[in-house]
Formats: sequence, structure tokens, C-alpha cells
Amino acid sequence: IGAGAAGMSAAYLLNQRGIDVEVLEANSVHGGRVRVNKTFTDFPISLGGEWLHADTSTLDSIVNDNSVEIGIEMAGYDSSNTRGYYQDGVYSTEPSVGDNDTKFVGSSWFDFYDQYIVPSIQDKMRYGVEITDIDYSNTQVQVTDKAGNSYAADRVIITIPLKILQDGDVSFSPRLPFMKRRAIESAVVWSGFKAFFEFTEKFFPAVITFPDTSTDVQHWLFYDASHGQNTDRPITISLNQQHSEACLSVHDSGEGIAPEHLPHLFDRFYRVDGSRSRGSGGSGLGLAIAKAIVEAHKGHISVFSAGPAQGSTFTIRLPSK
Repeated sequence: IGAGAAGMSAAYLLNQRGIDVEVLEANSVHGGRVRVNKTFTDFPISLGGEWLHADTSTLDSIVNDNSVEIGIEMAGYDSSNTRGYYQDGVYSTEPSVGDNDTKFVGSSWFDFYDQYIVPSIQDKMRYGVEITDIDYSNTQVQVTDKAGNSYAADRVIITIPLKILQDGDVSFSPRLPFMKRRAIESAVVWSGFKAFFEFTEKFFPAVITFPDTSTDVQHWLFYDASHGQNTDRPITISLNQQHSEACLSVHDSGEGIAPEHLPHLFDRFYRVDGSRSRGSGGSGLGLAIAKAIVEAHKGHISVFSAGPAQGSTFTIRLPSK
């Protein structure tokens, strides 16, 4: 599920081994976060993943076929490339970028996948299929999309954005194990953007960083997008990532909650112990009101419990701005 880099790589390797595979993608195109913009300038600008942060032999490993020669050109950084640093109104430079990152020349991760991976799995991709339910209670997994269509598989690999799982847009039957749910819920998903700028002349180094370029709350920098490209267009990109949410989790080690009650806890008038009177057990409105307040602030509230006597964790996520 998902036709980003991970989904396409998985489908490609399974297909290589003669395993029947199908890729279900919610969008009308593949690529995910490695898609590109080819209209802004005369070379492709990656909208997401851009560099290769490893040896170029990684490309051979992905293709996994010694008979295929990878014809992708890469450009690294050396001592002729400078790194700029700006602090308190003072700008300074260093003589070397000092990392092993490489960039695609005249191409991108998207082009690499389109040339070497997609052709062998193109007929196995289905677009516009938004998955909403996954039932793995039987030998075969049943997957249902938003239009009500069902698909059966022996195994399902989920490569969709983590935020979709955090928002509960895909339901699982049975529910995912507690440890997996907690891992998904507690993971921090950052928001961010890339801004492209074209100048009349190139006055900037390969990278410009700042005192707060990499902190616990944000990452940001400017870099030369035209580095290594066959172009005379001076393009720079501002990359900014931030925590998009404030998260509050409250955990107790008390009674816990049985699995059958969890989907209904935020329903109005729902009470776990139906035998209790309203005088002693409450009206069943507290969590419904809490949910309404959180959602009114564009937030999300959820609860996890491993079961009776296992305690409970309530989590509230609110936009940071």
C-alpha cells in the first residue's frame, strides 16, 4: 500500500523473486515524497528526498541486477565548495562542505525510479485507491478502499505516511498490538516546506546554516539547488521543518480498558461498566466533551490500553500554531 520509494522498492524486489504483487496508491501518480518540479527551471527540483546520503553503490543495490548498468550521474561536494554560516549579523564561510552527500545531475530520485524500477511494475500499480480498512483476522488479508472495493492478499506491506496512521484514517481488524499502536502514536511527525528562489547572479555558497539550523524544534537551511547541474540558472532553496503539533500524553497504571470498549469511549453516554448507575458512574459525557473541545481546536484525541489491569494512555495532539 503506497507507491512512494519504499512501496515501489518492495514491489520491485518481490516481483524479481516471482512473487505476485500489486501496488495500491491513493494519488493519481506514483513517487510520494521523491516527486519533482520540472517547470520552475531547466533541471528537476525534488519536492522531498533529494540527496543520496550513502555510497553510490546503493543505487546498484536497489536495482539488484548485475546485468543493468546504472547510467545516473551524481555530483558530490569538495574543498572548492564553501559552507556559509550566519550568526548575529556576521557572515562567515568554511572552505569545505565536509560531508559525503551527493546530488543527482539533471535527474532525481524520481527519475531513477522511473527509469530502473517502475517499468517492471507499472502494470501492477493501481492509482486512485485510498485504503480505509485492513482485516488480517484470517489467513488472507482483506483490504478495503474508500469506494468499497476489496482486495485479498497473503501479506500486506504498508508504506503510507505515518501521519495517516496517527490520524486513524486506516482501521485494522483486529486492532494493532498495543506496542505498535503506542509506537505510531508517540512518533513525532514534522511539517515543513521548500521555497525555491531564482536570482540574477550566484552570490551564495553550497549551503548556508544558522545557529538554530538543527534543534529539537526545527531544522532549516539554505542550499544551492543548482550545484552540479548543467545549468547557469542560480537557484537556491530554503528548507524549513518544524514540529507541527504539541502533544500531551497521560498514562495511568490502573484498571485498563478491554479492547471492545476502546472504539466507543468517546461516544456520548457510553460507559464501560453499564451496570453502574449514573449517580455513581457518571453520565458518559466526559470523554465526548473532551473530544469535542480538542477537535474544535483542530486537534486529535486518542486512547490506548493493552487491556484490563494494564493501564491506559490518553494522548492529545494540537497544532503548535
